[in-house]
Amino acid sequence: IDMLVDRAMYLTGNLDSDSDTSIQSVAGTNSSSSRWTPSGRITAYDDIANAQIPLEGVKVRARVWFTTHTGIPDADGYFTCDGTFKKPANYCIKWERAYWDIREGYVGQAYYNGPKQSTEWNLDITSDSEKSLRYATIHRAAYRIYYGNINGLMRPGHSRKEKISYFHRECWTDNINGSYYSYQLGAGIVSDVRIFGKNSNGWIPMSQIFSTTCHELGHVIHCVYTPSRYHDARIRYLEAWARCFQYYVTMLEYSDLELLSNLEIVSDFKYLITIDNLYNFQAWHKCLGAPDY
Repeated sequence: IDMLVDRAMYLTGNLDSDSDTSIQSVAGTNSSSSRWTPSGRITAYDDIANAQIPLEGVKVRARVWFTTHTGIPDADGYFTCDGTFKKPANYCIKWERAYWDIREGYVGQAYYNGPKQSTEWNLDITSDSEKSLRYATIHRAAYRIYYGNINGLMRPGHSRKEKISYFHRECWTDNINGSYYSYQLGAGIVSDVRIFGKNSNGWIPMSQIFSTTCHELGHVIHCVYTPSRYHDARIRYLEAWARCFQYYVTMLEYSDLELLSNLEIVSDFKYLITIDNLYNFQAWHKCLGAPDY
């Protein structure tokens, strides 16, 4: 199969100039080159840690021509793909899992396009002003909510993927970090959740991107599990539940990272404000430990 693919690439002019495939191997006279397994480690910067932290559960892909192998980093960020190659592979991250899909804007799939190489890929996503770190942080929140420790809280239950759109700009409304398309009206076509990278104060810190994603997915949980016959109750507790979920899951994240005291010093949860209106916003005050549920 390798020889057939090599020959087809050679005849169609698609054999890469940096490929390790020689004329002899294309001709079928040299097929003894060793195979290698894509692997590596992925981390992402967090402002509360002020350091790189492992990026667990992201989908890493390695591709050569028609063949793609995938790997999922563990709790320490290390991954090994489920297959081998003879040639250098194109690494990338596809920001999706079984239950959610992160979009670049309204429509496009979000990717991190990595290098082409035949060695392990060790990636530190660092730049505070680039999209990739936002995608990574949204992934962190979604991964915890769908797969990680949320201490018994209900997870979003839905028959399709939630579409989470990231916009590398300010929201159309001042100081709004995210929004939710109420009652799942996005239907998996229009984005269900929207996260914004900036507000009037500049780029939003990663801890708040994480927290905002928790808030918006809290709306998803509320909507999916609250029957339509309880419409009035759902409206009146709409923000109260999302704020509670946001606060609790964010506290769990930084408690598990042993950074809860840093979170309180740096962010002070000032973005959780009280607004006395129909939607019953509630402020959740800081404490020295994650609250009892």
